[in-house]
Amino acid sequence: MKHTYDALASVYDALVDQSIIDTTISLIQQHAACGRVLEVGCGTAGVSRRLARSGYTVDAFDSNETMLEAAAYHVGEEGVRVTLFHHDATQAYAGGYDVVVLAVDVVNHFTEIADVKAVLDHASNALNPRGILVFDALRIDYIRQLVGHEETINVEGVVWRWSVAPFGRDGVRHRIEAHGQVFEHRQRAFVLEDLMTLLSPLRLIARHDTASRCHVVFQK
Repeated sequence: MKHTYDALASVYDALVDQSIIDTTISLIQQHAACGRVLEVGCGTAGVSRRLARSGYTVDAFDSNETMLEAAAYHVGEEGVRVTLFHHDATQAYAGGYDVVVLAVDVVNHFTEIADVKAVLDHASNALNPRGILVFDALRIDYIRQLVGHEETINVEGVVWRWSVAPFGRDGVRHRIEAHGQVFEHRQRAFVLEDLMTLLSPLRLIARHDTASRCHVVFQK
């Protein structure tokens, strides 16, 4: 079964809540006025493209090739410089970054705490001294409210049926039926304090809460 992002890649920018990206960009600019940035789980590289336009040197990776193709298209259309590559966030990668960012639920796409630990460990290890790690995490009460949600969306003349079912502890399974195919992905919410313990070598320097998630900035 294909991942929902295989279906959503071409319209992802129109569907994502831009306020999440706005908050992420604002936090980065407040705590790192310039430097080398890595976006982990970049999707269509919405954060990376904006940072590149602002003068940052930006690398970005994703494990979903369809999303990377969409990212490459947008990077080319906008004429910005972002180095894109395919990679799994649970696997180590090269460091030397002043900022590592995981935006728009990236940590919530890993349903096992061991995988989340690996993702955050690799992100931390990739930071330069005094570098910052920026990410957002869905609130447990918000993700529980998604259970049972059903919606029919018309995307460029194609009817998409989206439903959300429970999955394990504090998790949900998103299911989209479109183009005669079924696409799925899972998300899980974690207690923020539990995530913080995974980053004990780093220091929390900023936090911004909304109804759906918490944005945090840690410094190495």
